[in-house]
Amino acid sequence: MPVKAECAEASSTQPPDKDKGEDFFANNSIDGKANTRWSSIFEEPQWLILDLGEEFNVDKLIISWESAFASSYKIGVSSDKLSWKEVFSTTAGRGGTETVTFPISRARYIKIDLLMKNGDWGFSVWEISVYGKRKLVLF
Repeated sequence: MPVKAECAEASSTQPPDKDKGEDFFANNSIDGKANTRWSSIFEEPQWLILDLGEEFNVDKLIISWESAFASSYKIGVSSDKLSWKEVFSTTAGRGGTETVTFPISRARYIKIDLLMKNGDWGFSVWEISVYGKRKLVLF
């Protein structure tokens, strides 16, 4: 089941494009709109943190990248935003829409550490969906 993130914060955000009337705020990555995006400044590394508002058992992200995607990134989870547990990493990011699965983990916060970009631009994300459950039910 999709979990709705309440807010997002980023290490950096590219300034607005006044010619196109476009802004690149971190919350654009979770607003449910396919035509808005978050975009970082043009430096490595960067990060994006999603706040789920409460703890969930999460096990999947779907990341819809703009053409400026991360070729290397890792994902961490946290209950307090102080200590992080790495649940996924790759050096073979391919852009487009990537489905990332990992062992079910209890978390309120999800951090995507963007380590290496695929070109001269920054990192850019159209939308991120988080999947999980409020409670883990074992039979």
